[in-house]
Amino acid sequence: MSIAARFRETPSAESRPDRAETKRALFVSVIVPVRDEAANIPNLLGELAAQQYDPDRFEVLVVDGDSDDGTPEIVEAFAAGHPNFRLLHNPKRLSSAARNVGVREAKGDVVVVVDGHCEIGTPHYIANVAAAFEESKADVLGRPQPLDITGATPLQRAVAAARNSRLGHHPESFIYSNTPQVVPAKSVGVAYRRHVFDEIGHFDETFDAHEDGEFNYRCDRAGLVCYFTPAIVVRYHPRGSLPGLFRQMVRYGRGRVRLFRKHPETFELGTLLPVVFLLLRLPGTVRGAHRLRRSGRRHVRRQPPHRPLRPPRRPHRPRRSRLRRPGGTRPRLETEKRIPPK
Repeated sequence: MSIAARFRETPSAESRPDRAETKRALFVSVIVPVRDEAANIPNLLGELAAQQYDPDRFEVLVVDGDSDDGTPEIVEAFAAGHPNFRLLHNPKRLSSAARNVGVREAKGDVVVVVDGHCEIGTPHYIANVAAAFEESKADVLGRPQPLDITGATPLQRAVAAARNSRLGHHPESFIYSNTPQVVPAKSVGVAYRRHVFDEIGHFDETFDAHEDGEFNYRCDRAGLVCYFTPAIVVRYHPRGSLPGLFRQMVRYGRGRVRLFRKHPETFELGTLLPVVFLLLRLPGTVRGAHRLRRSGRRHVRRQPPHRPLRPPRRPHRPRRSRLRRPGGTRPRLETEKRIPPK
């Protein structure tokens, strides 16, 4: 059976052999960069703790960048009951620096990055990572990253649909593919063997976004092999507001600019399609949201309780005098005296 056929579907727990017994030699380090993820991190930690993989053969390193919403306290409380979970500090607060902190502290033979605002959705995720590395013999693993989560708002579903369209991402990107294959790492690489960092270095900490794309470009330039498999798919939380989405796109744009400056040969017209698509659609989206908000306010408007309801007024109808002639003069009564003209 080919490698592609092995990863078309995630096997069930009954049909899967015990990976902890057959693949014990491979140690997996999961790095989770976070900052202000108190709303999402409990679910992710629970999914990682429920993995059907020997706890002695994997670790979870949560790297916090000075969160203000209680994320470190949540992780510390969770790690108290799980010895293979650790909280690390990232004083630089950037995602690129968080990845490097995790890589330097990792004990694993392979390292996989899972962001704090993701959903794994399977208890076999770490087992699938180990199996993909061992059966493909690749240096890097890539995965799909759809924006599809449970309980999404209408705006989040709209953002996911836009990003999933042909104009929402680079035409050569594989992040929405479902076909196992060997691909360039530049847009999908998320898991690496230990020797990759020895060969090409660590993540560039001058990047505040798209540091993974720059690192994966160096993987491709070094001739490393990347195997893409949907068996290690994760689902990302789309931004829940238009301002948040705009800030995210601005950060991505800055990351792209830094990438072009550092590696001018990476410039492609296809990378501008998502930005152009967003700029063309954003005004209409903002107007539509504004109209929807105004219509909602109009429907819920009520008269204040301290003002009693008034009965509807009867329409005003001007009265026509019966004594007036069409010419505008009033007929003289018999009792009136005629005043002679002077």
